[in-house]
Amino acid sequence: MHYRFIVHRSRSCCPARICRVYEGQDEIFAELLNIVEAANRYNLDADHILERIEPQIAAYQEPTSTDLNTQQVLPEEAARFWYKLAKYNLIKGRYPYGFKCLIDAFERAVMLRHALLIANCIGLFERFRVHADPEIIARYDMWERNDQKDGFAIWNL
Repeated sequence: MHYRFIVHRSRSCCPARICRVYEGQDEIFAELLNIVEAANRYNLDADHILERIEPQIAAYQEPTSTDLNTQQVLPEEAARFWYKLAKYNLIKGRYPYGFKCLIDAFERAVMLRHALLIANCIGLFERFRVHADPEIIARYDMWERNDQKDGFAIWNL
């Protein structure tokens, strides 16, 4: 589903059919991904949309169905959504939540073995590393050490 975004002078965005997000629970990450991508691309404020659907975001962090769509498509959409949401929040200076989203995206990308998304997560982390709490840096460094110890080189993608 494609959305048309209305851009106001306040640089906020509002999809013309935001109610569709409430109805299409199986497509929530695809729909939210479009919103967050547009917000990132055009430097728009999507906070009002994200706040309204926060319960749906939290409820769909872990897909539980056994159908093919849920097992293959939704996990990748969810990982991409958390990456884009991390980028959105980090750019806005909301570092704790941004890094939380980034860690979620990174862990999902690793489970999916999605090399491009892993590389994107690493690049985004490095871009905002100076704003990371010491615990986040330690966790990231641990992943890097374990990766190198196991003979993988995701940091050299």
